Amino acid sequence: MQTVEEKIACLERFDVAVTRWFEGKYDPEGQDVLRKSLNEMMPIARNITHSVGCLQLMSVAPPPAIGGMVLNNINPFDGLFQTYYGQSLIPNIRDMTQQAIGLLRSGRLEEVKEIPRNSHLPLPEKVTLAWLALHVSMKHWFMVVGILAAVFMLGVKVSTIGFIRELLGLS
Repeated sequence: MQTVEEKIACLERFDVAVTRWFEGKYDPEGQDVLRKSLNEMMPIARNITHSVGCLQLMSVAPPPAIGGMVLNNINPFDGLFQTYYGQSLIPNIRDMTQQAIGLLRSGRLEEVKEIPRNSHLPLPEKVTLAWLALHVSMKHWFMVVGILAAVFMLGVKVSTIGFIRELLGLS
């Protein structure tokens, strides 16, 4: 079992090494040795970051104009040496390790662990349009309006088909 000071020292060493990798500063030992040491430190840093509640899974998507597969729930530590759609995950890894260091230094780890991380929005007794307007994002409103417009246009188009007009008695 590591002490708090040992965990902080480990995360600080990892942060320095990962920063050097991100900036392309491989000297004095060289790229292969730095990569090897990062691979050795990564599981420990990941476990410490996870144990203090600072590990954040991510979603990575291509630019909308290009399109492609969206990657959900990526652990940034697993993609340390990779880029996704031209973006490195190292800045996110550094944020998480630095947050973990700050949390360990604060000495308030138990207080933070007691705060519920995924607090859900309480549902009202009656869902009204006013409640929906305040709690539903604009992208969902645009999606609903788009679906309604598409259904309306489909109805207009289908109503011009002779067979459908006969079925509905519109002829």
